Amino acid sequence: MNTEEFLDRYEAGEREFIKLSFRNLSIRDRILEDLFLNQSDLIFIDFFKSTLKSTDFSNSNLQSAKLLLVKFLNSDLSDVNCSNASFRGVLIENTNLNRTNLEKTEFLDSELIQVNMQEANCSEANFYGLEVSNSDLSYANFSLSNLSVTDFINTNLSHVDMRGANLRQADLSGCNLSHANLRFSDLSYACLDGADLTKAVLEGANLSHACLRETDLRYTVLEEANLEATNLQDAHSYEYGNSFYGAFLQYTIMPDKEIKTK
Repeated sequence: MNTEEFLDRYEAGEREFIKLSFRNLSIRDRILEDLFLNQSDLIFIDFFKSTLKSTDFSNSNLQSAKLLLVKFLNSDLSDVNCSNASFRGVLIENTNLNRTNLEKTEFLDSELIQVNMQEANCSEANFYGLEVSNSDLSYANFSLSNLSVTDFINTNLSHVDMRGANLRQADLSGCNLSHANLRFSDLSYACLDGADLTKAVLEGANLSHACLRETDLRYTVLEEANLEATNLQDAHSYEYGNSFYGAFLQYTIMPDKEIKTK
């Protein structure tokens, strides 16, 4: 189906476009709502500067889609294949992204509000400058992704896979990162004040110059982690003497405010 036919049918009141092919469809600067586009082929679709309200994309293919300045509101993007898609300046609010494939996407300078993104595959994607609030990203896979300068507010990141991810200068304060896998991730200059890192694995992670004040570090694995100039003041740890076993401590502010000089 081409762009002209789709828009004609939409303007005539049709809303169900299920299991159809829309390859290379270009919908620019439009407001579309109450659409059913589930189980459809939407490869290379272009929704430039469009607003999509109450739209069902579930189980559709949006590979390599162009989504510049798009708004997804109250929509369903669960089980969608968005690999290699370009999300730039996008707002996604009150939307379901459970199990969505966002592998190798560009997700730049975008905002997620009240989003369910459980078990999503976000590996090797670029999320630079992303803002996330009041959302559930538990069990999502962010391995090898760029999450630098991201801002997570009241976000559930429990059980996430962030192995090798770039989280430099990210704000994760107050977030739930319990059971997270952060092996060999870069958290330098990040803010994790008040975060829950119970049973998280930070083996080999770079936490230099990061802030972890009042962070819950009970049962957290920090073996071979770089804690140079890290602020751990008032952090909660289990068996204090063993919690930082094997970590690199240099100019580190410890939970009891002691500064390690070597």
